[in-house]
Amino acid sequence: MIRVTTASAQEIASIEEEQSTSSNELTRHTDHLSKVIIELDNAVESFQVEINS
Repeated sequence: MIRVTTASAQEIASIEEEQSTSSNELTRHTDHLSKVIIELDNAVESFQVEINS
């Protein structure tokens, strides 16, 4: 027999909240890394232009 209690529902809500927070942090880090990659790409391109000049 499966029994659902208020405590387990609260635990589930807590886990969902933690996962949401983790997901938001991951998205923030991914966005930051994307910006860093773009900046590095631009720096390499500028460096290559200077070498070719």
